[in-house]
Amino acid sequence: SESKDPQPLICGVGLGGYWAERVGFLCGIKQAIFNPNLFPQENMEGKIDRPEEYADIATKCVENFRVKNQGKCLVFLSKQEEILDVQRSADTLAPFYEIIWDENETHKFKKISQHLQRIKA
Repeated sequence: SESKDPQPLICGVGLGGYWAERVGFLCGIKQAIFNPNLFPQENMEGKIDRPEEYADIATKCVENFRVKNQGKCLVFLSKQEEILDVQRSADTLAPFYEIIWDENETHKFKKISQHLQRIKA
């Protein structure tokens, strides 16, 4: 059923961050993404079925969707990230979204409570 929340938010971590950014954009919902996996076609080989399809998905998304989504996504990147190249993620996303660096969390970002006030703002 439809949400009664006047300001719904979609969140995702890792590959979930990849999808939260896109689904949020397509549905007009603000996003909070944590250590998003922006290049699953490169780093998910053997972990998910057909990672090469993510390259195809990128060509089917709205062109320049991040320009149109500007200011609607908060990005949390961990300095302790052990799986993804967060500097590459920051370089990719910083022209469009605010980047918040976390000093303690690892890739899975098990604790987000320290960022809840920022997300609610």
